[in-house]
Amino acid sequence: MIAKFRRYGLLTLVFLFVRMSFMSTFAFTDGDFERRFRAYSEQYPELTLEIYALVYRAGLVYDIDERVILAFMDAESQFNPKAISVSGARGLMQVMPFWYRGNADDLYAPYLNVMTGSAILKHYLEMARGNLLLAAQYYNAGPNGKTFNGPYIIRIVENLARSSPERPLKSLVARI
Repeated sequence: MIAKFRRYGLLTLVFLFVRMSFMSTFAFTDGDFERRFRAYSEQYPELTLEIYALVYRAGLVYDIDERVILAFMDAESQFNPKAISVSGARGLMQVMPFWYRGNADDLYAPYLNVMTGSAILKHYLEMARGNLLLAAQYYNAGPNGKTFNGPYIIRIVENLARSSPERPLKSLVARI
């Protein structure tokens, strides 16, 4: 009995390690991960499974609706992990280097960028007391920003409205 357990237990552990190494986000999902990815990839053709997996994980870690992260990511970089802005923001979520203490080029790594950008977004959502429009303004120009980027905020709101056609936008914004 113990020999059987050792053999199959070790085999199971190896299988789980390999599965989690290659597809860590898929190991423990709520079951409709792939269905939601297909729905979002229709709205965002540039969205890849790898990027969605990172967004899904960041949403769980930071307790942010994945639709919000996707809307910001589309507005910031249109899902281009190598995007760089004129102000120096980098990657999918256009994270400014001052938010990261390491090498600024590390921000091009999708995992680091999505997790850092989501942490910043969570910070701004808390700072704005859940007001998504104000958090979007903070994310775009900082909390002391003097400029208002209307087209940027409109794009985020439109993305959210398209990702939840069955729900009024007001209920989604109020829930955040």
